[in-house]
Amino acid sequence: MKKVEALREFKSTLPVGQWFDYWTLQLMWSEFKDSLHRDGRITDYQYNNWGNQSQYGRTVCLLNNGRWWYG
Repeated sequence: MKKVEALREFKSTLPVGQWFDYWTLQLMWSEFKDSLHRDGRITDYQYNNWGNQSQYGRTVCLLNNGRWWYG
């Protein structure tokens, strides 16, 4: 699985229009990566090197078009 595919799948699990702080999103991304790794869908390297896509310390909202909106 490529990172872009993982991000698309991750975003599909988030409610559109809800705001998340950086740390909450970081935890959710880590849990999502862990599930992909445990299911054998990503490698050890991918698991250890894919970081959070959110900007540090900022709140973020997922828009209808799948893009992040920073507050």
